[in-house]
Amino acid sequence: MLSHVVQHALALLVQTASLTVWLVILTVVFLPLERFFALRPTRLRARSLTIDLTYYFLNGLAPALILAIPASIIAAGVQKITPQAYTDAVAELPLWAKVALGIVVSELGAYWGHRFSHKNAFLWRFHKVHHSPESLDWMVNTRAHPVDVIFGTRLGGGTDINRALAYCQSRITRPAETVVVLISDLYEGGIRDEMLKRVAAMKASGVQFVTLLALSDEGAPAYDREHAAALAALGAPAFACTPDLFPEVMAAALEKRALPVPDGG
Repeated sequence: MLSHVVQHALALLVQTASLTVWLVILTVVFLPLERFFALRPTRLRARSLTIDLTYYFLNGLAPALILAIPASIIAAGVQKITPQAYTDAVAELPLWAKVALGIVVSELGAYWGHRFSHKNAFLWRFHKVHHSPESLDWMVNTRAHPVDVIFGTRLGGGTDINRALAYCQSRITRPAETVVVLISDLYEGGIRDEMLKRVAAMKASGVQFVTLLALSDEGAPAYDREHAAALAALGAPAFACTPDLFPEVMAAALEKRALPVPDGG
């Protein structure tokens, strides 16, 4: 328990340091521009700057902490109900089409989300913070209520295991001496059939393929059971593995022995 607290504290410190570095960079870029080229120069007010800096760090840290678990649950749920045929169709689109589709979906969502923030009384009480400054400068853009920031956060991304395995496959020069370790929850956002064909091809070439399921903080695996069964059918069983067991698993894979799959793994 203590180790998890320390890990989260270190992650928070790293994120704070990153925000500080970006603040310095942005200040170096925009402060001279505003000072020498502003259309309507304004004096920097200490109170306004303090408010903006508070929102800058608060909104840089709070949403990630608050959204991490809900976003993971939502992403897993959406991935579960999305037909695999749809996922495969999107994954097979050319890059230009993916970029164009991503921009359209993102901008439409941003537009209607912003408009809804103005029309909905409940959301407006948070969004109006963004319209509260009495004078404008480059830091004003950071002034937003954390609830407003969370509402405007765009959830996206996904795991493209197939693409990751394609890269691994391209780097293999001596298959019989290669061990590929896939650590994943197996919720594939890429092309499922291509992923399985790639694993089968690597196995056929002599590669030792080990699939370790991602573990939660409680040590319990959560994964796509259909994909795990499909990999097992190819001779690549997917199982949970603690850090203590990992050296033994790797030793067995390197020596081409049976993997020490835990009971219930």
